[in-house]
Amino acid sequence: MDDAQGTTRQDPPTLAWRSGGDPHTASLWLDAPTGPASEPLDGSTTADVVVVGAGLAGLWTAYYLLEHDPALDVLLVEADAVGHGATGRAGGWCSAGSPADAAAVADRHGTEAADA
Repeated sequence: MDDAQGTTRQDPPTLAWRSGGDPHTASLWLDAPTGPASEPLDGSTTADVVVVGAGLAGLWTAYYLLEHDPALDVLLVEADAVGHGATGRAGGWCSAGSPADAAAVADRHGTEAADA
């Protein structure tokens, strides 16, 4: 392709996973080899707390449970890879802004909520 100065430029590379599939549906780190899968639970496993899902919420829940009480037996179960689902596709957005302006918040929740 030529730009305004007549310089030939190459098209940007197309994203693709070594394992195939759409690169917009999985995280980049999931393209790397992982360790061996754990054996399925046999039904006799016990724990004080079972956390289902090893996304950010599940991982942090297990972490803070153990930080609060290291004697807890915490079992973290995940159907796929750790961080695979929505956590793996998150863009890490952080904003001090609100998705609605103050007037919209006041209309829906009252002026006190809008001022907070």
